[in-house]
Amino acid sequence: MFASLLWWIAGLAGAGGAAWIAALFVPSVAVTLKAAVDFVRSPVGTVAAAIVSGLVLYGAGYVSGDMEGTDKTRAAWRAANVEADLAAKRRDALIKAKVAADADAASARLESDDKITDQGVSENEKPNPGRPECRATGDDIRRLLSIR
Repeated sequence: MFASLLWWIAGLAGAGGAAWIAALFVPSVAVTLKAAVDFVRSPVGTVAAAIVSGLVLYGAGYVSGDMEGTDKTRAAWRAANVEADLAAKRRDALIKAKVAADADAASARLESDDKITDQGVSENEKPNPGRPECRATGDDIRRLLSIR
């Protein structure tokens, strides 16, 4: 609103400057401007000028859209922001659920592989009745598996 008000005042000053320049060449314009300035200098004129200035400022704000419609626009923006936040939360929840499901599946596969490996290790740790000298301990098996 302030920027539009500044442009409005600049336009008014430009128009006023043009009126003063016209007053230099047209005596009737000069007389009218002098009467207007004299009226504004009087107490009643000062009050009237203040009222007119207030109405002009209100009108400038109304025309520029800052006094009418801004609340509706901001309410629409707030509603859109709330909707976007809800959509982001739903999306994040879906992603979190998918990641959790993938992690659970990977964890289950790892546990299954660990059980198979542990079962193989325990079978290899058993003494071989046909060859008693071939006894692998758990440490031997783990060392061999770590070589991979």
